[in-house]
Amino acid sequence: MRCLFKCKLGYHSLRNNTMLCEEETQLKLALTEALKRKQCKQWLAENSEAVIAYNKDVEAHGVFSDSVRSF
Repeated sequence: MRCLFKCKLGYHSLRNNTMLCEEETQLKLALTEALKRKQCKQWLAENSEAVIAYNKDVEAHGVFSDSVRSF
């Protein structure tokens, strides 16, 4: 849980009993988002062939639950 509060030095974030300045908090958020984007791109690059093959298989044969679905 993150809580922002204002003191004489500006806005701070209190998280896990650690006080962070606003700039440090923003930097950590930006770095976290950048890392998530990089990991997503890497996963897609590593698994794109499998995803394409799976989609072709589903297109040709359907999914395993097609015969038991009622909708």
